[in-house]
Amino acid sequence: ALQIVGPVNSSYNFFIEGELEDLCRSCGLVNYSSKVQRSFIMFSRQKP
Repeated sequence: ALQIVGPVNSSYNFFIEGELEDLCRSCGLVNYSSKVQRSFIMFSRQKP
């Protein structure tokens, strides 16, 4: 389940790495890969 981190009225969404992978999978995307660098998660995925 996604958790809200930070102010609710913020225009930013904050995710942890596992949540991004779950989100991509639930949208039917494949070949998920990610790299964490400090506070940022760079990720890629593909349409099937």
